[in-house]
Amino acid sequence: MINPDRKNKNFFEHFKILTRLNRLYNQQQFRTFIFIRMDRLLNALPYIALAIGAWAILGGVLHDIFVLKEGRPYDRDLLRLMMDGHILITCGAIQMLTYSKLQAGDEWGFYIAIAATISLIVYCFLIFPFLKSFATIFMNGGFLALLLIGLFKK
Repeated sequence: MINPDRKNKNFFEHFKILTRLNRLYNQQQFRTFIFIRMDRLLNALPYIALAIGAWAILGGVLHDIFVLKEGRPYDRDLLRLMMDGHILITCGAIQMLTYSKLQAGDEWGFYIAIAATISLIVYCFLIFPFLKSFATIFMNGGFLALLLIGLFKK
């Protein structure tokens, strides 16, 4: 049986914590801290594009190497598996090529990077029953969020 006094005590402890967090958020210093961090992330957006694009290219090249290493006969299955690696390579290369446009703040760089990132996320969800690539999904999801924030802040 639950002790009603303990239940109320936990409620009041949580209420105190929420009240403190609310006061902290309402302070100007805290909001300034969050915006400074976001500006730093948005300034690093071109480098994040390089890193995530390199991750996709590396994954695609390794995928193709391991598919070819198995010594499969040339057929539809081999071509399908090779296309999986080439999707990663192409989207990663597009993300890396947007580096200079993102650095210049050009809107087209954002649009192209968003298209390549959405393509990679859709691809990851299509192969999810076979390969659960959480790292690629989370990296590209975060990158997509930063791209959208950066695009709307311009």
